[in-house]
Amino acid sequence: MSGRRSALPLEQLLDLVPDESASDSHSAGPQSIHRSVSEGDPMPASSHWFIDALMHVHVDGTDTGDAYALVECLAPAGHMPPPHVHRGEAEGFHVLEGELTVHGPQGATVLRPGDSLHAPAGEPHTIEVTSAAPCRMLVVSVPAGFERFVRAFGEPAATDTLPVLDGPPDVERLARIAGEHGITFVGPPGTRPAELAPAVA
Repeated sequence: MSGRRSALPLEQLLDLVPDESASDSHSAGPQSIHRSVSEGDPMPASSHWFIDALMHVHVDGTDTGDAYALVECLAPAGHMPPPHVHRGEAEGFHVLEGELTVHGPQGATVLRPGDSLHAPAGEPHTIEVTSAAPCRMLVVSVPAGFERFVRAFGEPAATDTLPVLDGPPDVERLARIAGEHGITFVGPPGTRPAELAPAVA
């Protein structure tokens, strides 16, 4: 495995978020945020069905001055987007339930509950839910931006459950909207970056 890509404890993963404490205390922008859900309504205000997954945007770029975004993802067994590159954003994954395999140019890293991984900006990768049950994970985008892609392609979730699909996703529309948000697909669905590494490295 490359030294740039490693499984990290959550506290180290969050250390990668830029520290704004050293900035001028009188500068414009948010200083603190608080998110809570109403009693009897466990869904965050910004919940979306995104392809076959349920996404809860807990913290977005407007809260943090675009320093980072925090999204909770519930994805079904077999969930695996096409391999892709985020040009300007690093991503962190922290598994809460189930099993997630992150595929990168050097191979695969299996994450189970409590495991974390940092994927650098510009590195081809994809994720695959390899547990029989759905996987629940936290996704940290540094800087923010991934949450805007989720909102642009997804649709507001009517229930706190996985979406019921009526057909395959519109891959052409997905690729177009991804490109508008700095994300480039580097292979077809079902392929892994290690298979494409000579072409995309």
